[in-house]
Amino acid sequence: MAQVPIKQNNWSNGISDDIRAISQNGFSIAKNFDIFSNPNRLTPYRSFEADTNDGSTATGMKQYFVKDFLYASASAKLYGLGQTGAGLTKIVQKADATTGNWSLPATSEGNGAVRNGCLVEYKDYLWGFQGTTQVFKWGLLSGTPSITNSAGTVGTVYNTITVISVVAGGTLYNVNDILYIGGGTGGTAIVASVTAGGVVATVTLLEPGYNYSTGTKATTTSSSTGTGATIGVTTVANTSATITSVAQGLIAKDDNGYIFYNNIVVRIYPSGTVQDQALKLPTNLKITSACNFGNYMAIGCAPISNFNGVSKVFLWNLYSPDVQEVIDWGEGELRVLESVEGMLVGISDRYLNSATGAGRGSMIVQGYTGGAPQVLKEVFTEKLNGITMPQSKVIKNNRLFFVAKIMTNTAGTEYNEGIWSFGRKNSQYQYALSLDYVSENINTSGIQTFGAAGNFFFIAHSGDGSIDKTNDVATFTFSSIFESQIIDFGDVNSDKKLDSIKVSIRKLATGESLILKYKWDDATSFTTVGTFNTVGELNHTFLREETPNKDFSSGRELKIRLESTGGLEITGWKAIATLLSNV
Repeated sequence: MAQVPIKQNNWSNGISDDIRAISQNGFSIAKNFDIFSNPNRLTPYRSFEADTNDGSTATGMKQYFVKDFLYASASAKLYGLGQTGAGLTKIVQKADATTGNWSLPATSEGNGAVRNGCLVEYKDYLWGFQGTTQVFKWGLLSGTPSITNSAGTVGTVYNTITVISVVAGGTLYNVNDILYIGGGTGGTAIVASVTAGGVVATVTLLEPGYNYSTGTKATTTSSSTGTGATIGVTTVANTSATITSVAQGLIAKDDNGYIFYNNIVVRIYPSGTVQDQALKLPTNLKITSACNFGNYMAIGCAPISNFNGVSKVFLWNLYSPDVQEVIDWGEGELRVLESVEGMLVGISDRYLNSATGAGRGSMIVQGYTGGAPQVLKEVFTEKLNGITMPQSKVIKNNRLFFVAKIMTNTAGTEYNEGIWSFGRKNSQYQYALSLDYVSENINTSGIQTFGAAGNFFFIAHSGDGSIDKTNDVATFTFSSIFESQIIDFGDVNSDKKLDSIKVSIRKLATGESLILKYKWDDATSFTTVGTFNTVGELNHTFLREETPNKDFSSGRELKIRLESTGGLEITGWKAIATLLSNV
């Protein structure tokens, strides 16, 4: 009877599309391991610690239900968007994101109901939504910030200018002259080009203003001797709506800020002017995520009802009244959209929490570089998870980070939840999916949102205001877990007798340990083989179940589980089995 070895010392392929597929570099699941930085080893991440101290009590922050985190661009501060006891906007902060307690700045409470999901830094202010129609700002961040409750009002667009053209060019103008457009309030344009005699040839809209009507408008200028130019304007008709959903904002290539509610794109100019309905998308969709994509803004939208419909991605050039391209993103609710190495990557919730999926809900990772989006990874759930996938996202180190909860048994007692990542180490590797960060402090209510400050992650979880952060010291109190693919030793039809499993590690240090488990033929649970924690060792070979001391059992399809505690790094494993005759 032949002995067959199977080994693995590279994990760069990430989670396998099929756990029975032949892939030496893939696996079934890895939790709390870094597989990207050093693909030839499984390196545990630091554990999470509670981060709810408000400077007075250890759990004082829980009452504020912080659900949005933003790392400042010009300091070590971390900001959070929470709420008062009455449910109104409240901004909190940490002087140093990596350590210390939270604090409660003065004049950081708004007068409208908090709208979590959008907190963006732009021109020394934090911007977001509150109430039913308000855009707030809080700043100056470089000074003593205070809140402006209605920096802008959305939901009703009072005939703002969307398109302009030159009707009469006048004379004696210069390029970059500012034109103040009459017939309304606040509309301005800049002279983009002139012909002989200073005749205005083309103009660019600066501020959309309000209370304009479509038609020809006179202009004035205080920056030159120019006179006589008239501008033709087109306006948006009045609309009325209230905020029902929001998405995270961004700063685009035109140096304007953009925030999103319902199906509407809102533009914020450097002057602080807020333009509602800079772009309006179909009313059967809601904007869930947006990102910069080359010369365009990519705007991800999901159907208002997740029971039926197709998600869309719109590519917009930032100034036209309509989009330039519409991408059919497929069935399901697109929750996260970002650009990874020039590829649009979208994460969709396809019936993870809807009975419409008939028990086959999944998390889908798709990529787009032109043509049609391609499915790159799909992970199926075994049971409805009871949680909406958060829209939070972080992009760094060639990877997109997001949150999902995948049920792994029909009883609902086992699941994979945490911060997942999709990406690769560099162009020499293929794209991979992994469950990077997990926290054992989370209850069944799951993760509501997350954010990052450098390599520190922050998680709002459990539905009670709890916040966890990456520990600021190298502690590894959580287990890091690896589960192999299903191994048939090259013969799916024969039983096998397991002879040995050898696990290689980085030189074992005090406080570190390895636990080996295995199971045959998709058994309900794993059997513990043994624990190894001898300081200074580089590997250990398990020849039997060590507790109690008995021979390995036999079976047809093997699965191996490695558990690391204390920061133990795993560099490889090798299993040897003898094929048995089934004649």
